[in-house]
Amino acid sequence: MNIYEAMQYEEYDCDGNLIEPGDTVIELRDGMPFMYTQPDLRWKPAGQVTAPEGILVFPPVRPVKGIYWLSIAKGPRVIAGYVGQAGGERGFVQRFNGPSGYRSRGITPARKPSTTTRNARWMLDALAGKQTVRVFVIDDPILDDKVLRNAVEKNLIGQLCRTGVDVWNVRHVIDTCDGNGGPGPDEHHRDGP
Repeated sequence: MNIYEAMQYEEYDCDGNLIEPGDTVIELRDGMPFMYTQPDLRWKPAGQVTAPEGILVFPPVRPVKGIYWLSIAKGPRVIAGYVGQAGGERGFVQRFNGPSGYRSRGITPARKPSTTTRNARWMLDALAGKQTVRVFVIDDPILDDKVLRNAVEKNLIGQLCRTGVDVWNVRHVIDTCDGNGGPGPDEHHRDGP
């Protein structure tokens, strides 16, 4: 199985059974039962990030909410990655090219260290080292729901941890994942977007 196959969204019920796309899921939200249909979420390649003159340039994306994966490769082998989410009114456009997005943080870092600033610096370093940075997105309208978007993001960070690559989500918190295939402490959002 290659990393692109390993990075598919999967969800399990309380008994450890895989919930298949189209299955109905009932969960509690604020103490009330909530029902939704398990989406069939798939990564879509958005394109490659470049850095002419040291400024990050992202591929065109739609202004919608969703999940993104920054995939860093050395030759054909993926060596690192970051899974994040784009909320806000302009979604991916804001996350990549907005005033507090990756492009501007690559030019002018935030006053205090932030996840966005660190990731922008790491992308610039990777590109300077002749590595490839690609963006993949999941832009299904179901991800407009912040609770579901958070759950999908956390699940995909765990999937990335299980691939054995350098996971930027946990790099600045701990050196490895939690040892059980999941992300380390849930501190990766503490100072980030």
